[in-house]
Amino acid sequence: MMPQKRNPCVFEEIRQVVGIVVGCHSDVCVRSHNIMWGDTIEVMQSQEATAPVVEKVIDAVNLYNKVIPEISVHQDIMLDRARKGFATCTELVNVLIREKEIPQRLCHGVVGEAVRILSDAGKTAADMTPEIIDQAAEKILGERLNLDQQMIQSALDPARFVEAHKSSGGVAPDEVLRMVESRRIELDEAVKRQEARLNQLVDSDRELDTAVDSILSAGRVAFRPTPTARPAMSVRSD
Repeated sequence: MMPQKRNPCVFEEIRQVVGIVVGCHSDVCVRSHNIMWGDTIEVMQSQEATAPVVEKVIDAVNLYNKVIPEISVHQDIMLDRARKGFATCTELVNVLIREKEIPQRLCHGVVGEAVRILSDAGKTAADMTPEIIDQAAEKILGERLNLDQQMIQSALDPARFVEAHKSSGGVAPDEVLRMVESRRIELDEAVKRQEARLNQLVDSDRELDTAVDSILSAGRVAFRPTPTARPAMSVRSD
């Protein structure tokens, strides 16, 4: 999403906050290395570095929660633009590597030349044909590749392209659902850990208050000042 378009650039802002968090983590790790936690100066300075970042994260999360429920996704328009764009041409490179056993760099050269030919002619990825591939291959390799049209269309199909990326962390629907479920479990565990930390702080404060009250109560009994007897008055006799 670009700033000059109708859509707000909120996701770019959120991404920047993520970068700030990663930088802050590195900052605190380096500062905290090999220090004694009894040294309050270094500990306080580390906290001073994290507080502004925490505020940025809260703002980013609130912004994200505001945008996502109200976002409108036009699937038909997105699919049409994905078919016309050249984002899936990397899969065509993989086809050349698998089917023609051509070195990867040369495959990128052939596909890149084919994209240039179409772009110069004002055409899109949907206009990719075996003839265009052969024209590019003759320039890069000096020979034709004779690809099948069905093979080209299958490689450039956005839906197939997404489904093909099913490795860990990929964009295939099944893998995305697995990651979402995994993140939900991790989030629940993180919430429970945080609740345990907060409860421990509450218990520690209660124990501290009890100990202080006990000490003060004992002090009032043990150290209560006893009245001193006044000295007897002496009468001088001259």
